[in-house]
Amino acid sequence: KSKELLSGWSFAGQLNVPGFESFGGMWECPYIVNISGKDVLIFSPQYTTLPGRGNSTNHNVYIVGSMDYDTLTFTPEADYQYLDFGFDFYAAQFAAHVGDPDKAMAGVPQGAFTIMLEHDPSSWRRTVLPHTTAQLTLSGHTHGGQVRVAGLSPSALTYDEYDGMYIAKSNRALFVSSGISGFVPFRIGVKPEVVVITLHKKG
Repeated sequence: KSKELLSGWSFAGQLNVPGFESFGGMWECPYIVNISGKDVLIFSPQYTTLPGRGNSTNHNVYIVGSMDYDTLTFTPEADYQYLDFGFDFYAAQFAAHVGDPDKAMAGVPQGAFTIMLEHDPSSWRRTVLPHTTAQLTLSGHTHGGQVRVAGLSPSALTYDEYDGMYIAKSNRALFVSSGISGFVPFRIGVKPEVVVITLHKKG
């Protein structure tokens, strides 16, 4: 533990999670965040296979419960849940503070293909491109403007990127989905969408 990020660290002890003492040979990149009054422990159990994950030994799971920082005990409310079913998906982290690219990229190996989830597409040029290495950013927020007449949308008045795919000069991409809902319950000229993006490995 430390009051400072870069100095003054001391060993506080080992995290205790009752019922999970033998869950994997090592827990990589553990992280705890409080969401709506619930503590969420996210971690990557290594050196073990899990149901539905084939032969992969790299996983990313989370447990909802409560964290006692005095006793270093995380008490689960239920069993673990998967974050993703990708073959080698692990070491995910929470962006605990909005717009904090350092926390969002914590634990990401150098050179790894990275997908960033950023609700507000205006953060792409302001934060994602200059402060992360994310090759693909997925956003929403604008709902395509909800109104489009003759190809014109009110979102274009405040957003440079508000609907569809955008490619930066660095060949990094942003996709903004118009989604299926909206700020008000109607749309004119903007169809709701559920998007499927398929990624292909080069070579």
